[in-house]
Amino acid sequence: MVGAEAVANGQAWRRGAAWGGAMRNQRVGGGGRTVVSPPPRRNCNWRARWGPRHVCTCAEKNANERVLVLEGDSRVGVQVIRTLRENKKDMAVSATISGLSDEKRIQRLRSLEIETFQTDKLGAKHASDILTSCKPDVIVSCISEESDNSVGSIHPKVEAFVDAAVGSGARRFVLLSSIGAGSSEQALPGPAKETMKPIMSDKYIAEKYLAKHSDGTGLQYVVLRSSPLNDDVDDTYIGHPIVTDSPVAYGLITVSGLAHLVSQVIGSDRAVGGTFSAVDLRTVFITNPFLRPLEVHETVPFQAFEL
Repeated sequence: MVGAEAVANGQAWRRGAAWGGAMRNQRVGGGGRTVVSPPPRRNCNWRARWGPRHVCTCAEKNANERVLVLEGDSRVGVQVIRTLRENKKDMAVSATISGLSDEKRIQRLRSLEIETFQTDKLGAKHASDILTSCKPDVIVSCISEESDNSVGSIHPKVEAFVDAAVGSGARRFVLLSSIGAGSSEQALPGPAKETMKPIMSDKYIAEKYLAKHSDGTGLQYVVLRSSPLNDDVDDTYIGHPIVTDSPVAYGLITVSGLAHLVSQVIGSDRAVGGTFSAVDLRTVFITNPFLRPLEVHETVPFQAFEL
């Protein structure tokens, strides 16, 4: 277990302390732990019993496809849900709420009126209960360090849902990770490589577990490594987001831009089995030999992948 000092250093880097504010926030997703599952749904009357933990959406019961967003109360999770509901009308969306979530985060989901599942500590048994209840075709993991800064907390949660997804009937698992994990470590600015290494290693373990345990099971997977989030624009601003299979891509991305990429990879057969970096073409950064924005006259040092 890495000490609190390393975590604090990672937080400072994500806020841009080392870069004069250029890199603001690398957090994607939320945190969460034990599951509270509702009784079998027969009608909307059980909503009063379960209160904010569950919101009935009977209007969506005939949807063609069901999507479960893990830790949907996170900043990215909420925008993913909004984007899916706007762009994919035939999808029924549900979400888990992280066990460490505060009232403000929970309120983000209440306004969306979707089916939700409260979580605390996530074991394979509890994850299986959630999937049995909502029967998702697609799972989107927004699990990250946003609400749980303990290093090593990400991959056990992801692994529990991967295990539950295999053989559950789910067809695709989309995992949101971060640039800096695995081969994309080379894209990070020099000093950040050591500072962020504990968190990126945690995320890379989750990536490898998903790829290994999806192989030959019928569960398709996509790993989407996000650039740091752009805090200088509203979360509803899309920008010009793209995915690339280049491990050297780096920059910023808007929250809504990342959500739109998630929406695209859910329906893209070309993305299956791929690991991609997500970045906004208008905020590309060069990291070597030092961190700087890409100049207007310079060519983008990677190619966009057509989904």
